[in-house]
Amino acid sequence: MEAYHNSHDLNYRNPFGAVRAGEAVRLSLDVAAVSCSLVLWRDGREVENVPMAREESGQSRFSVTIQTPPEGALLWYYFAVRGDDGGIRYYGNNDARLGGPGRLSETAPAPYQITVYEESGAPAWFEDAVVYQLFPDRFRRGGDWEERRKNARRPEGWRGPARVFQEDWHDTPFYTKNAGGAVTRWPFFGGTLTGIREKLLYLKSLGVGAIYLNPIFEAASNHRYDTADYMKLDPALGDGESFKSLAKAAGALGIRLILDGVFSHTGADSVYFDKYGNYGGAGAYRGPSSPYYDWYRFDSFPDKYDSWWGVDDLPKVDKNQKSYRDFIYGGPDSVVRHWLEQGAAGWRLDVADELPDDFIRGIRRAMEETTPGTLLLGEVWEDASNKVSYGVRRTYLLGGALQSVMNYPFRLSALDYMLGKSSAFDLAAALMSLKENYPPEQLRSALNLVGSHDRVRALTALGDAPENLPDGEKEYYTLPPDKYALAKARLKLLSLIQFTAEGVPCVYYGDEAGAQGFEDPLNRAPFPWGREDPELLDHYRLLGLLRRQYRPLRRGEFVPEGLTAHVFSISRRAGDEEVRLIVNRGIFERETVTVQTGAGYILDLLTSEELPGENGTLTVTLEPLTARLLYLKSAPPARTGLPRAAGILCALGSVPSERAEGGVTLGDIRRFIDFLADSGQRLWQLLPLNPAGKGGSPFYSPSLFALGGALPDGDASSDAGAFEEFCRENAYWLDDDALYWTLKEKNGGLPWQDWPEDERTRENLEALFEEHRDGITRHKKTQFRRQRCWLAAKQYANSRGVSIIGDLPVYAAPDGADVWTHQSLFRLDEKGNAALHGGVPPDYFSPEGQDWGNPLYDWESDKDGVYLFWELRLRRALELYDTVRLDHFRSFSAYFAIPDGARPSEGQWLIGAGIEFFDEMRRRLGRLPAIAEDLGALDMAVNDLLKLSGLPGMLVWQFSADEMEAMTAAEAARRVFYSGTHDNQTSVGWCEECYPGDDPVKKANELVEKLYAAHAPWVITPLQDVIGLGDEARMNTPGTTAGNWTWRADRARLTPALSAKLRGWAEKYGR
Repeated sequence: MEAYHNSHDLNYRNPFGAVRAGEAVRLSLDVAAVSCSLVLWRDGREVENVPMAREESGQSRFSVTIQTPPEGALLWYYFAVRGDDGGIRYYGNNDARLGGPGRLSETAPAPYQITVYEESGAPAWFEDAVVYQLFPDRFRRGGDWEERRKNARRPEGWRGPARVFQEDWHDTPFYTKNAGGAVTRWPFFGGTLTGIREKLLYLKSLGVGAIYLNPIFEAASNHRYDTADYMKLDPALGDGESFKSLAKAAGALGIRLILDGVFSHTGADSVYFDKYGNYGGAGAYRGPSSPYYDWYRFDSFPDKYDSWWGVDDLPKVDKNQKSYRDFIYGGPDSVVRHWLEQGAAGWRLDVADELPDDFIRGIRRAMEETTPGTLLLGEVWEDASNKVSYGVRRTYLLGGALQSVMNYPFRLSALDYMLGKSSAFDLAAALMSLKENYPPEQLRSALNLVGSHDRVRALTALGDAPENLPDGEKEYYTLPPDKYALAKARLKLLSLIQFTAEGVPCVYYGDEAGAQGFEDPLNRAPFPWGREDPELLDHYRLLGLLRRQYRPLRRGEFVPEGLTAHVFSISRRAGDEEVRLIVNRGIFERETVTVQTGAGYILDLLTSEELPGENGTLTVTLEPLTARLLYLKSAPPARTGLPRAAGILCALGSVPSERAEGGVTLGDIRRFIDFLADSGQRLWQLLPLNPAGKGGSPFYSPSLFALGGALPDGDASSDAGAFEEFCRENAYWLDDDALYWTLKEKNGGLPWQDWPEDERTRENLEALFEEHRDGITRHKKTQFRRQRCWLAAKQYANSRGVSIIGDLPVYAAPDGADVWTHQSLFRLDEKGNAALHGGVPPDYFSPEGQDWGNPLYDWESDKDGVYLFWELRLRRALELYDTVRLDHFRSFSAYFAIPDGARPSEGQWLIGAGIEFFDEMRRRLGRLPAIAEDLGALDMAVNDLLKLSGLPGMLVWQFSADEMEAMTAAEAARRVFYSGTHDNQTSVGWCEECYPGDDPVKKANELVEKLYAAHAPWVITPLQDVIGLGDEARMNTPGTTAGNWTWRADRARLTPALSAKLRGWAEKYGR
């Protein structure tokens, strides 16, 4: 007899996996038999035999539909089959009990599981997060650590193990034990909550959205799982104010704090037990008169008591005692409620198996009553859907209890695969079992860990470190170079699986930096500040960015698959997007695999390589210990083909003019346009037209929507109807802009942060508009006249065949109309000043880095608001220009953030909006004619974003001459070539340095003609370059504030001969 049922196949079990309470499930079995019945029971209840009906399709298939209970429960089933011989056989789960295809047997088999659940998901902030587990004493010493060390020293006469503070942060952790194995001295390294707060920006650069803190409450030990006082922070770490300060600073960056709740036991040296009399003698150890006496179980008072796993430093608590429950979660001032009110966003329950189900549910209710949207996470080491602890089936995932569990089964299966102890097929089966058993929301929020404080460090495990070393040798063991290289390669692949699999990835502090170490205490060494592995750091930053920016990695349907024994694959699909990971864990073997894609576009996110998918399939070859992370879409990114053309880069204020006071007239602009048209130039790229800010920089503008003073105000008389129409159409920015400038005049030019509170906070706008009506109208009329003039100039340019490329600064000036109007969209402090500044780290332009001073957008708190702000900016830009140049394009991938008062070298790259931003702008605007300014130090993520955005990028000869010359026509079609930009030397100045002894003007001339001959569709040269000027005509020197932005062309240099030369090149090279 043959039979078949596959619990992963909708033809045999529909719906797949866990089901909501009350939902119907259809089960089928293929078998040639006389009859078939479903053997079904609810966990802990009697078995039912449910007859199954033969389907009328003619196949040998029996089916039945069952109704699940109206509340959470576990159902179990297998099939009983009667054959032609009258005998009964059984079909049940496979021997590994992992679900999927099962097997026939002569006796009652292992059953299949159906998890019936009531919805009880984790908050969205947790599902979307990267979690960082942090051992507080070992992460970082803060500026307060010397003070904390003094406060934490035990007073004279204190009994119990002593505290020893290590001076050398990079020393190896150790335990000093007596002959019985008990610790006699606890080493502390001085990590503090202030130290964590000072490194929040570092954590944010990894994409961290939540910090899971190992215990922080007062305790005798450094691990603090022996709580001494639940209501008090350990003085070595900080105090209540330190915690609130950390929570507030973390919250400002979109990072939540998850506390470790150790509620199954306390410390013997504690307020509650007080074995040594250090806490005033009111503890249970002192006798029945103690208010805590009933919390503990004494077999023989006082020295024989129930303790956690027989460790007498950890007396167990009776969780059924009402007074204990009230203290932990029931009372208004209970532990759980208190710390949520102080700023915590969740609790992790240590050893959840030792807490009764109703105790856990009580904590959950208390959390929801105190702070809705918080998280309850449990430490469970096995499959939490069917866990039995102390003879009791647990209901962790059935609803109303845990919202997330630590996914140790993931860790074990993934490590075994990476180490060659199991195959890719085994890993896929293990992960599919979790997918089958866990409610979808629970799998989405499962905490996928690789390292932890309870296990050997990931690198040490992956480097095949010897397992049986004596403790003394383990303390000093580090992987030799070849093993470290192997471990690092494996960790990269393992972390790719971790960040791609369904669930929430958790990084154990230091794993991303190359930390090594055997089991406790060596896996709890101090973070290796200053000794980090930069390659691993970059890898983990990329993982955090990919998870944040590519929605399928957070919300996509999850399908793990073994392709060969060595090659493992994960597919995550959401809508028409899919991200597919393919990993070859083999150390020696190259593997070639073919996968079905059905995609019209494939991009490897790790290499930025676009791959051809033919006939709906893709064949890839993976070298040993490598991976592909493929982004697949049904169609390629939208790209606008650029017609072959040449153009000039010239700021409006640099146009030749006789106006002594600066600026230009409409006649000046038209004459310049005539020069461009007559010279065969079909593009005019401007610098930003908005008002300039500090140092005359148009990229530090106090008014991004307005037009600046380089434009003429035009005739003071105006058509009233046209002015009113202008005001209506531009009210979305004009009203606030005019009010800002009016109030700034009224306040003597002070920054808005120093205005009276009602003006600074915009509390009574209606009254302010009424009071300052005249000044507001005056500013509006100025903008009306400038816009009328500019649109006339643009119309004239278009009529002569010249298209205008406008420049869109990415950031706003801190003292400006945009930041004042939209304060919630920027990362500001309580006074309205920039909490984080835009800038760049040390680079080619500035060895010290640059702090631009601009406030950064708050993508975390108000993404929708920032999107609307950008939509309005782009709409206005497309009214003023034909194409826009998006300044600092790489900031949409990752932007550099410098804390207020810090040096640029102390900044961090934080994750930007990614491709979602460009998809959303195209959806809202219908089109996005733009050039991406993708200059500077770029990583793979920026290259990916450029390709997916479909925008042409920039290449500048002074940086990329070899690359530009080597480009094929297809490659160059996605680029705009420049001889230089406003931030470069002029070409003559550059040639003078690069080609000493040659005529720099002649060399620059050859350079420009070479660009005209290039494959790129658009070629743009600064006006200084075609005139032949040296560095005295340079527009801007990055990192400096004086002497920039003032260059103006001499009309006499725009000669007929120059015009003829440019026109000749344009005609010769088809531009």
